[in-house]
Amino acid sequence: MATGFRGGDDARDSDARDSDARDSDARDSDARDRFDVDVDVDDGDDDDDDESWEVFRAARLELALQAIANPVRRFMLELLVPGAANAGDLCASAAAMYGISTSRASQHLQVLARAEVVDVFADRQTRAYALNETGLDAVRAWIESVRLERATDRGSG
Repeated sequence: MATGFRGGDDARDSDARDSDARDSDARDSDARDRFDVDVDVDDGDDDDDDESWEVFRAARLELALQAIANPVRRFMLELLVPGAANAGDLCASAAAMYGISTSRASQHLQVLARAEVVDVFADRQTRAYALNETGLDAVRAWIESVRLERATDRGSG
């Protein structure tokens, strides 16, 4: 007798898709809130577009620098250099290394994800994290610009 209830894997898959959609919407909203930049349709005014892009880049750099300023988060990033790792392993390693709870370590992972220096992959009940090279590019570019500026200053002085 059918009850109209979809149980088993189908229901979990549907819940996971719904959750992923909500997570995606939340990430998009978070990005708009974090960067406080309106993305408009091209109005032909390239100056506004350049200025918005610079604000976006500066905000992204600020988030990334804040994220990597913490030693726990830098440790977690170092753990990801060889490749992706699941959240449980990352949190357990950070908790053991720094004497913090796994819950607190999980919060550090969330900071890295919000700063977009790591990517998050959800697979049913587990989450895996991997370095986001694009997210780290803002930091690399800033460091390189400082190095070039310093080299130029030394060369002209």
